[in-house]
Amino acid sequence: MNDIDMDGHPLEPIGGELENDIYFSGNFDGNGKTIYNLNLMGEFASSFMNVGLFGCTKNAVIKNLNIAQMVATDGYTSTAYFNVGTLIGKAISTTVVNCHIKSDMGLAACLPQSQTTLYAGGLIGMIQDGGTVKGCTYKGTMTIQGRGDPDANHAGNRVAVLAGALVGRVDANAGVDGMTVTIEDCIIDGNIKLSGPCYHSGFSGVLGIFYNGYGAADSFSSDFIRIYFK
Repeated sequence: MNDIDMDGHPLEPIGGELENDIYFSGNFDGNGKTIYNLNLMGEFASSFMNVGLFGCTKNAVIKNLNIAQMVATDGYTSTAYFNVGTLIGKAISTTVVNCHIKSDMGLAACLPQSQTTLYAGGLIGMIQDGGTVKGCTYKGTMTIQGRGDPDANHAGNRVAVLAGALVGRVDANAGVDGMTVTIEDCIIDGNIKLSGPCYHSGFSGVLGIFYNGYGAADSFSSDFIRIYFK
């Protein structure tokens, strides 16, 4: 019913792990209100693979919500997660309408033992198995600092970054035919900065990457993914 100032206090993501059936699967209406000074980068960041106000959503609707300024305790968040978005880390068959983000985003793309890729989006880290993003905006700067192996002769030890100002990655599991993602009436105003021992295989203003579920990291398959921009 009111704007909320989180005052930089760490917030555990709402629904963090699909693997443990912990995800948000309802309808959330923010009533046009704003969350200020949201801290997703504190003590909980290393505990979840999906980081955002909503860590993971499935068959959900998120609408009419504003987030102004995300806070990071040391300037960068880090460790073992790999789907990061200010609003949603991983959105599965989810609809997002009239949500607006105005915040700089500082991420440290580390090299955990079992994961070498960071999927980052100003709004959503990853969209999976279809979804809709309508009437949303992202305004800010994403600054991603690699913290992998600095040895240029060992590029495989560097962190891969897939980043988009709106969505970091669009993914379809193998066999999910007819998946459709629609992005409509959205505005982005900002830029993405990448530094340190990392590289990118998907990097763009709106979407970071299309992925068809067969391990071809830079390929687009119309058999599985259909993306419409309106």
